[in-house]
Amino acid sequence: MYTHFADVYDMLMADVPYKDIAALYRQLIVQYCPDGKVLCDLACGTGTLTRLLAPGFDSVTGTDISPEMLNVAWNKGNDGIAFVQQDMRELYLPYAADVITCTLDGLCHLDSLADISMTFSAAAENLAQGGLFIFDMNTPLKHRELLSGETFVYDMEDVYCVWQNSECYGEDSRVDMCLDIFARQGDVWERSTEELSEITFEQEVITSLLKRTGFEVCACCDGFTNRAADGDSLRITYAARLSENT
Repeated sequence: MYTHFADVYDMLMADVPYKDIAALYRQLIVQYCPDGKVLCDLACGTGTLTRLLAPGFDSVTGTDISPEMLNVAWNKGNDGIAFVQQDMRELYLPYAADVITCTLDGLCHLDSLADISMTFSAAAENLAQGGLFIFDMNTPLKHRELLSGETFVYDMEDVYCVWQNSECYGEDSRVDMCLDIFARQGDVWERSTEELSEITFEQEVITSLLKRTGFEVCACCDGFTNRAADGDSLRITYAARLSENT
């Protein structure tokens, strides 16, 4: 996952509204876990959002399965953040977190609903009682209407990327993706290919799974806004608090 892509990830994601995402997450944290001091950011990638969320926390950890992505994060300067290679399904923290986050399709890159369930359980096991789990996922509507069968081209000064998607299929609304990446290295353009998939499920499936794992669902937001998600939402941000008796 995200090997060759790591070197160009920040350039291709330059239009992501990281500050808006951080603002929403901070609002949810203030509302549902105001005294939180320990943060863990799952699938942290190159650490951009991790750094935006870090102020106000005494301890911050970013985890990702991709050593290449973590290498980019480290090279930005750690700022006191511990970047650790871990599979989110098998998360292990030396001390309980007050807040765990996972954003920008991190959960969608898992391979099955069982993997998502494992991640929810791992989050619950590593959260303090009353701790908060915030994450976002695409909706099946987005996969069917916006991603299915589409090709996206990114033409930048030092990077050219062709992103081709399969038709959406299966009960998990899966879309297979192939990225052909051309990156300038001095006077030479180097080509690499990244293949991955994204899955997703309806809101009621995710909220039901959270409840079975011991979470209380506090909010389901439309994308990265504070509006409530509805049938037209393309992405949902979930905030779930670990039940005190879990």
